Amino acid sequence: MESKSLKSARLFVAAWADEPTRLAAMKAKARLEKRCRNEATAIKWVERENLHLTVRFLGDVALDALGSLREALERAAQTPSFDIDLRGLGAFPNRQRPEVIWVGVARGAEKLAHLAERLNAELVALGFEKDARPFHAHLTLGRARKSTLRALPDALLAETDAPISTLRIEAIHLVKSILAPSGPTYETMATARLTGA
Repeated sequence: MESKSLKSARLFVAAWADEPTRLAAMKAKARLEKRCRNEATAIKWVERENLHLTVRFLGDVALDALGSLREALERAAQTPSFDIDLRGLGAFPNRQRPEVIWVGVARGAEKLAHLAERLNAELVALGFEKDARPFHAHLTLGRARKSTLRALPDALLAETDAPISTLRIEAIHLVKSILAPSGPTYETMATARLTGA
């Protein structure tokens, strides 16, 4: 019998960060590490090459659905490319209980949300459940390994409005996430370019 891993994959749809954005995000990470000092080791930072903005997490999906998903991406991408400004650092669920540390999106957040809505509509038509969570445009920078970090809330507060980078959103990608003890590795399964890109 085939294993489940050969029949399905853990998938999400994302916009990759370009090299200037990766560099700027790493500088923001370094500032946080300096402010947090000993606590920085309690944060699992996202690898530079893995930095992305999630448009929609799909979870485990049957591999025989890949063709339909590629077509859904192409239809969702029929919207003009656009710029976003990455600005400020924050955390989910909030700064006082930081679990996921992120870079925020200022200008362009509504366009990214519109792209996510287009994709959601295409996915619902394929039989996926509508994403019940409100879309919050962000680039994940790291995840706290423990719930109580004394210095991190103030460090994030100091970076609330820090300008990070401008990123051109020209494509969305269907990405496979392969989980391992050392951290996830990502493989792009399909790419759909936005119009005008």
